[in-house]
Amino acid sequence: MSKKLAYVLIFLLAATLIAGIAIGAVVLKTQSDYDKDITLTQDGAAAEEMEFSLEGMYPGQSAEYSIRFGGNVAKLFNLTLSFRSDGETALAGFVDAELELDGKRVKQGSLDDLLDGDAVELPLSARNGQSVLVVRYVMPATVGDEAQELTADFVVEIEVTPAG
Repeated sequence: MSKKLAYVLIFLLAATLIAGIAIGAVVLKTQSDYDKDITLTQDGAAAEEMEFSLEGMYPGQSAEYSIRFGGNVAKLFNLTLSFRSDGETALAGFVDAELELDGKRVKQGSLDDLLDGDAVELPLSARNGQSVLVVRYVMPATVGDEAQELTADFVVEIEVTPAG
């Protein structure tokens, strides 16, 4: 009888461990991905702020954020992205940022350069019903221990204005 009980307990322990790993993976995945919708109107002005706190990143890891611009308008817009620090940004020197608009890479460089640099201006078309901007933060695999326990807290200001 005690042998059967031992097998049942081992099975329950293994099942609990597997469930914990699965739940942990889902939680980590949802923390590194983010989606936002911005509706464009005929007058076209829109402004949003997105707060980011990158922490616990490890070499080879990336975090991806999608911003969808949509609406029932057939216009061209100017999209302006301004990156500004909002606290500690030591991790920014070890993280690359990639901006992709409608599947086409439009900007790539160090997050540190974006935080210290000028605003990024992009043409935005809502003619096909929706445009998608993907902001991806990547820690290169070559980064070593010097980035451990560092964070980057910053804000991305998004402004959309009618072109012309």
